Amino acid sequence: MENGWRDDGIFGIRSELSNWAELPADRHNQGCNLSFADGHPEHYRWLAPKKFRAHFQPVASGDGGKDRRDLQRLGEGIPEDRGQR
Repeated sequence: MENGWRDDGIFGIRSELSNWAELPADRHNQGCNLSFADGHPEHYRWLAPKKFRAHFQPVASGDGGKDRRDLQRLGEGIPEDRGQR
C-alpha cells in the first residue's frame, strides 16, 4: 500500500486521450514496460511524475505538456478500428 492507496497494478486510457482512466504508477524509476498484442515489448520512462488523485483524472497542467505527451505516447499504441471502412 502506497500513500494509503492499494492499487491493482493496471492503468487505462481512453481513445480520445482527454484524461487518464486509471493513472499508471510512478514507481520503478518513473517508468514501465509495455507489452503489445503483436508480442513486442517497450520500456517507457514517464516524462512527468504520476500522482493519483482520482480515476479519470485530467492530464496535468503546468508541466510544459509532459503529462500530455506521456498520454499521447501511450495512445499511439491503440490500434485504429479496422471494422470501420
